[in-house]
Amino acid sequence: MMDAPRIQAVIGLGNPGEKYRSTRHNVGYRVVEALSLGCEPTNSPPPRMSRLRRFFGRTSPDGLQLQPGKACTRLIGGREISLFLPDRFMNRSGESIAVFLKESGLNPHEILVVVDDIDLPLGRIRLKPSGGPGTHNGLRNICEVLGTNFPRLRLGIHRDQVREKLADYVLSNFSPEEEMLLEEIIARSREIITLAIRDGLSTAMNLANRKVT
Repeated sequence: MMDAPRIQAVIGLGNPGEKYRSTRHNVGYRVVEALSLGCEPTNSPPPRMSRLRRFFGRTSPDGLQLQPGKACTRLIGGREISLFLPDRFMNRSGESIAVFLKESGLNPHEILVVVDDIDLPLGRIRLKPSGGPGTHNGLRNICEVLGTNFPRLRLGIHRDQVREKLADYVLSNFSPEEEMLLEEIIARSREIITLAIRDGLSTAMNLANRKVT
């Protein structure tokens, strides 16, 4: 039996810009930003904020330079891992990731996508090796562009019953109380990601998918 592909890059989903930074939809961004502490930048110039540097793709067929997001590399789980934040809005995440994969020479099954999940309560985490997009527009675009064969770490973002429109809810900010819990969620996510990189997805899934009371 062949060994499962090893994770070479971790990608956080979210919407770019300070306006969206604290929204529920951007929890994937925040996990990867936390992972980027101590990062070695990839490419230049440096951004105004964040340890991740602007990632420049090659020139597109229409002559425009592609700027799909921010990237860096750092040592995680004993291996050098790329971190990437798409710089296009959520529903075009797959387009940014496709450019990143082309430039880095990686395949979809070698990335781990960190993403919010409205179908999971806040505090619940699920790690899956593949699957469909569900109701998530970012995952939908990735699946349309790259297929469904990529691991994803899903982070629950809802509390109680969601009475608002789905689009309004995912773009709402976490409450101060939820922000305190989010610190624990981000710390646990980093632990799971490190384990997935070091020991493989199966081992990490045993930790991620157990219910924490």
